[in-house]
Amino acid sequence: MKRGITAFALEPIDLVTSIEVAEAAGYDAVELRTYMVADFLAQGHTVKELLDKLASVSVRPNLIGAVQDIDMPEGPERDEMIADFRRTCEVMREIKCPGIHVCSGDRLGSLDWPFICEQTAKGLQGLVDVAAEYDMNLVYEPSDLL
Repeated sequence: MKRGITAFALEPIDLVTSIEVAEAAGYDAVELRTYMVADFLAQGHTVKELLDKLASVSVRPNLIGAVQDIDMPEGPERDEMIADFRRTCEVMREIKCPGIHVCSGDRLGSLDWPFICEQTAKGLQGLVDVAAEYDMNLVYEPSDLL
């Protein structure tokens, strides 16, 4: 059995520090946060630098979380979410992180139950198709509505 630490326990620290804390605490695995990875790359760091950091420790990323509001309707906002999801899959494949945590939102709460279920299924299917291209596992967390 391996021991892992959730990203919520590591907030609000940055990506490298979260890896170092998980390592120092003796964990085998660490959940990364999408914003941590995005911030790291936006600061001019590279995936190679992240790989170098991971090569210097024994802790391994086991999950990145969380992609939110996967049940949003078709449109530009959803297209942007899918594009971000695809970029996340690319990075996670490179660092050998096998899973992505996705969540449905609560924006559909006032609508009919069948419509909520339909939108959630569509949202999941779209992400499953992308995740499969990168050999990623999807971990789904429903909203309080489901």
